[in-house]
Amino acid sequence: MTRIDRYILFLFLRVIVICFCCLIGLLVVVHAFTNLDEFIAFGKARGSMLRALGEYYGPYSIALLDKFGAMLALMAIMFVVSWLKRTNELTSMMAAGISPRRILIYPIIASGIFFAALAVNRELVIPRYEEMLGKNPQDLSEGHLRAVKPTYDGKNGILIGGRSLSIANRMILEPIFRMDGYASVAAKQVIAKEAYYQDATDAHPSGFLMVAVRVPANLSSIASVRDVDPSAATPSATNTPSSTTPPSSSTVNSGDYVILTPKENPWLQPDQCFVKTDVEFGELRGGSGWKQYASTLDMIERLRSPASHYGDDLRVSVHARFVQPIMDMTLLMIGLPIVLKRQDRHLFYIAGVTLATVGGFMAITMGIQTAAGAGLWISPFFGAWLPVLLFTPWAWAQARASLDA
Repeated sequence: MTRIDRYILFLFLRVIVICFCCLIGLLVVVHAFTNLDEFIAFGKARGSMLRALGEYYGPYSIALLDKFGAMLALMAIMFVVSWLKRTNELTSMMAAGISPRRILIYPIIASGIFFAALAVNRELVIPRYEEMLGKNPQDLSEGHLRAVKPTYDGKNGILIGGRSLSIANRMILEPIFRMDGYASVAAKQVIAKEAYYQDATDAHPSGFLMVAVRVPANLSSIASVRDVDPSAATPSATNTPSSTTPPSSSTVNSGDYVILTPKENPWLQPDQCFVKTDVEFGELRGGSGWKQYASTLDMIERLRSPASHYGDDLRVSVHARFVQPIMDMTLLMIGLPIVLKRQDRHLFYIAGVTLATVGGFMAITMGIQTAAGAGLWISPFFGAWLPVLLFTPWAWAQARASLDA
């Protein structure tokens, strides 16, 4: 790597960092001051305003980097080329017989590494903050309530509903769980004052702790229910164990019990029960925003789950994850010819033409994927890969011709 290569590469990386910092700064200034009351209350709960802003906007900064990473790389290369033109350095290097390919080789390689890092960030880092990323500033307040999206757990046969949802407390207010699977042996429905979502522990699987249960009324006399077929049960392994043989933690962790009652579980109060579910708490908020924060493996597991109620839109999202690095590089190659072929030095004009072209590319891609997700005309697999087949060969040919000129 020569000195001029290091100069160009440093210029490219510096533009990416500056653009990203400007983007995050604009977000914090506009978004935080719009929701200042919520952040003041959240800051009091966390001990300082700065800590509250960092806890909230830290994960969002990572998510924004994933969303706008390809655009940042394209803008950086666009600025590098425009700067070299303005200072006549590009003209001098091309007059010496150096092709644009050789001049921009390291920024292009750096862009490829950057896109690979975005893929790692998408799969390993962002999913760790899925819960925080699903919150808006109002959800940071414990008193803020959302409407509950009724969600059906197909594996356990439970329709989860309620009056309202508290994101901050991971709680359903006045929950109503309707049972039509194995859980219906204990009750057709469970109605309580509150239901708190809890992750799996040694004492219970993931599910909801129902507090102040009103229905069924005789909760303390009902035995726990297993998620096995009662007709296939033997006298030694029934679906309602006796009170003399409480379920062990290993049995609970294996997922044998779908309802835990206080009859065999001393850690439950007389008016409490625990309902196992494979539905995650974030799904009760409604919407499909969780897909952009979940890992590909998590989305595949949800599709394969017997409790899955997802359609073609999630299948499109899974396939789109595999083609995303290719689409990022395609976006870069679409913008390169526009930047290199323009002979004027008007940076804002070049930026406008580039953004218009990229906007058309993204609109067509989103249109195809939306049609595939809705089950219109094309399959989810073809809907995710069709933009690659349409744009990548053309973008590669145009970029190669421009770089070799």
